[in-house]
Amino acid sequence: MIMTIVKPAPALIALLLCDFGSAQVNGNAFPKAVLFAQSNSRGAVARNARGLALGKQGQLDAAIAEFQEAIKIKPDYAPAHANLGIALRQKGDVDGAISAFNQAVALQPTDAELHASLASLFHRKNDFPKAIAAFRVAVKYKPNSAELRTNLGYLLGLSGDLPGSVKELESAIRLQPDLAEAHYYLGLSQWLSKDVDKAIRSFRAAVRLKPDRAEAFYYLGAALLQKGTAPQDVQAALVALQTAIKLNPGFAEARGSLGIALRESNQLDEAVAQFR
Repeated sequence: MIMTIVKPAPALIALLLCDFGSAQVNGNAFPKAVLFAQSNSRGAVARNARGLALGKQGQLDAAIAEFQEAIKIKPDYAPAHANLGIALRQKGDVDGAISAFNQAVALQPTDAELHASLASLFHRKNDFPKAIAAFRVAVKYKPNSAELRTNLGYLLGLSGDLPGSVKELESAIRLQPDLAEAHYYLGLSQWLSKDVDKAIRSFRAAVRLKPDRAEAFYYLGAALLQKGTAPQDVQAALVALQTAIKLNPGFAEARGSLGIALRESNQLDEAVAQFR
């Protein structure tokens, strides 16, 4: 059996916290909100609408001030707390954003998206226990969300709870079989659990669904090499690792594993070239 030294996968969790600049606006709702906010500065709703308009324009300090004013007028207005959290996060104030989202969650405790946004902030601080706890609550209130279960499974894997990770990721795949991220993270958790055959199947599903992801091809190749020295496994590993390098020419780990695969297939000159 060939053992390869593999670095952890990069954190590619699909965070649910949106920026103002990427928010989608339906129809004429946003222009109307802007006009309303400009014509009437009184009331929490108007202040919140003005803050949204300013945030869309990139004026974060002014947007934050408007959300804070909205909260002063109506302290139990959850949208203003949530929007304040988004603006603070965009400013780089993660602790302030967490405080704002905690207020929003206290006001709307059954809103799964608020819990998910809070979880993403804890993840940004590498506070995995709190991030996992927040995602668990989000899943409780939105149990049929494959994305939420994928995020939860990802973080459980990072924290070392591999059985829990596998369980959540398998649930995500049952809910949405074409979710490439779920297959990819499931493969990682299965591989770390030393279930190489299942990991290979998961990585194959991941590259089929998202054929431009170099990391998935790399882990597929590395898992095939770990499985053994059978010619078909080595050949499949060669193809996967070459694809990873084609997608990311600077992928040093993939080149190292490709060198091993080339050596096992007696392509010694090509193998040496990968280690230069």
